[in-house]
Amino acid sequence: MRKKVSILLGLVLCLVLVTSIVTSGQSKSITFWAMPNAPDETHIPWIEEKAKEFQAKTGVKVNLEIVGWDVSWQRISTAIVTGEGVDVFQVGTTWNPQLAATGGLEEINIRNFGGKDAFMKANYESTTYKECDEVMLFDLLKNNAPCISAFGLKKSFGQAVVRNEIDKYATKFDNAVNVLGNKGLIPITFTEYAIDDRLMSPKRGAPINVSLSHFIGWKSNFTIAYTDHVYSIEQIVNIINLAGFGLGIGSGRSSGYGRYEVVDFK
Repeated sequence: MRKKVSILLGLVLCLVLVTSIVTSGQSKSITFWAMPNAPDETHIPWIEEKAKEFQAKTGVKVNLEIVGWDVSWQRISTAIVTGEGVDVFQVGTTWNPQLAATGGLEEINIRNFGGKDAFMKANYESTTYKECDEVMLFDLLKNNAPCISAFGLKKSFGQAVVRNEIDKYATKFDNAVNVLGNKGLIPITFTEYAIDDRLMSPKRGAPINVSLSHFIGWKSNFTIAYTDHVYSIEQIVNIINLAGFGLGIGSGRSSGYGRYEVVDFK
């Protein structure tokens, strides 16, 4: 029997919602970095089709590279400092203020991209960020409801299934459990917002100073649908807690960010 249950998580998270920013201009080809936002069989063909449409209209070829969320901040920060490696890249919405403050991004006229109505409200407002104090920034983040992706959350659960040897592969879990979100997004609430400045060493070049956004005292309520003769709700909650303890979600996971646990379910 297929059932649904509401799960309440509590975590510390670094980033989530996605948007796009143009970083450079005129050439016969551009490099575009995108992060895994959906299963590859859905995500990549869609981007490739849009890249072909773009080339047909502009004559500019798009060289696509998929960059993992776990290394994206470091690679983007390095690219901004060096001016090399990428022309257009995707970022988490909550990164926009910090990246814009570097002066390394190119401001675009959104009327050339369909105007403000062509963008999700949170994405649009995050990319029109101007100078503001910490109180204003917290209000912007709270009202724009930072989100985690249902796809990323479920992926971390499946990884926990394999890592903890519950099953050899995540296939059975993927077929039996689904994380439900509004257009694939799950909003979070939080009590504090902070920026963690740290020195990081890229694979090439000198160390660079980067800033990581994270949310303190955050919680997220979401619904899962599951087949109860495959996994019981108690087993699923245990898997979620294993994923939260050992894997996490969002950026900075290798540094201990993005950890979570089940606070309640019903």
